[in-house]
Amino acid sequence: FKNAIKQSPENAMARFLLGQTYLQTYSSSAAVIELEKAQSLGFSDGDTELTLGKAYAQLQQDDNILNNISSQSGFSATANAEIHAIRALSLFRKDQSTAAKKELDEARKLDETATGVRLSWASYEQSFKNTEAQKSWLKPLLDKNGGVADAWSQMAELEKNAGNLKVAEEY
Repeated sequence: FKNAIKQSPENAMARFLLGQTYLQTYSSSAAVIELEKAQSLGFSDGDTELTLGKAYAQLQQDDNILNNISSQSGFSATANAEIHAIRALSLFRKDQSTAAKKELDEARKLDETATGVRLSWASYEQSFKNTEAQKSWLKPLLDKNGGVADAWSQMAELEKNAGNLKVAEEY
């Protein structure tokens, strides 16, 4: 993708794909730069908005999430659901649990099966020590394409906290 950008610096798709790659390798600052550039070049859809939101989340830039990332009518229901979920976690970190719950409820209405939505709800339930509710949000993610790492981690943490060390090790 870097070579494509060298040959064509205005290639918004290449910038988006490079930003996505940076995000997957936890090079969050580099991801933000490329994704913002892709948007400034007119590459703006639900995936771009969501990926940029995830990059901001990795950097714990809650203000950027709340000020710059929002659902839009032209985005898919799943992208909008995931965007609401990211916004909810930012609001929750800022001690705005009522507003966070509203975002989570909206995410649930749009697509409660989306990975980010389920993980956000599980985190929300964890903060209120609702372990059964947390598990119910996580369990479907354990079987999804070999499992979602964050879901496995949360389940292991739940079992560890319950004193089930053997079970925790299995996660």
